[in-house]
Amino acid sequence: MKLEILIRINQFSQGALSLIELNEWFVSLGLSDRKDVVNILAEVSIQSRATDDDLISAVQELRLKQGSGILSLAQKGIGMSFYRSIINVSDRGWEDVFKLLLLLFSNADKRRRETLCNRGCSHWWHSDLSDSEVVEKLLTRLHTH
Repeated sequence: MKLEILIRINQFSQGALSLIELNEWFVSLGLSDRKDVVNILAEVSIQSRATDDDLISAVQELRLKQGSGILSLAQKGIGMSFYRSIINVSDRGWEDVFKLLLLLFSNADKRRRETLCNRGCSHWWHSDLSDSEVVEKLLTRLHTH
């Protein structure tokens, strides 16, 4: 399931899926799968080298309410303690954690695509994931290796 999760979050980052669509998918998952998704989002956010600016933008996009526990975690800035704390929020808060991490990753990924990969790259996650044939080839190729 990890590959399918990675494809979905990268489709969001590319604008092929909306936040509403992805959130509907997330809330339809069982508790264990939701935890997996949150952990994968934290992992890819770290790998994409998300910055405090990416986090601030994600918080602004999400419009978290003052006093929100997730907002207070985010206000401490990005770092390993942020990730450790955010993935251990109670399951009642996972929907907001999911959205925050998704937006955080997307902001960081867009920045990296515009800077490091702006002349093209070989990252599978930067291929056109709005094209169902591309997605099918990825699933077939990556599942057989």
